[in-house]
Amino acid sequence: MDRVKCSSPPGYRPPLPETLRSTLSDWIMQNFNMPSDASTLIVFLVLIFLTWYIVNWAVRLLLSLFWPIITVAALIMFLPYIREGNFGDVVPNITETAKDVVYKLGIILGQFAKRIGQFIRCPQD
Repeated sequence: MDRVKCSSPPGYRPPLPETLRSTLSDWIMQNFNMPSDASTLIVFLVLIFLTWYIVNWAVRLLLSLFWPIITVAALIMFLPYIREGNFGDVVPNITETAKDVVYKLGIILGQFAKRIGQFIRCPQD
């Protein structure tokens, strides 16, 4: 396997690459061994399990943080019905409240994505 030499003759300028990605991929292909299919599979499995662990941990953390809020909100929603004993309006009011919460959450997430999108620019291929 040929290695890239660090020195070049005086006055020699290599041609500029099109992108940094092509430069890095060329350099890696010339200087490192390419993995076999088994090692690639192992790396992907490790990444999948690591990602699953991180997502699971994050969801459990968020749930533990918001569970008291969910409990209090449920108590506030159901307390009038429990006090009056009138359960006929429970389902329509809960569905109406759920629709409002999902709508407002969508607006908040949309604004958040819009703000994040101002900082992240996708490369145009």
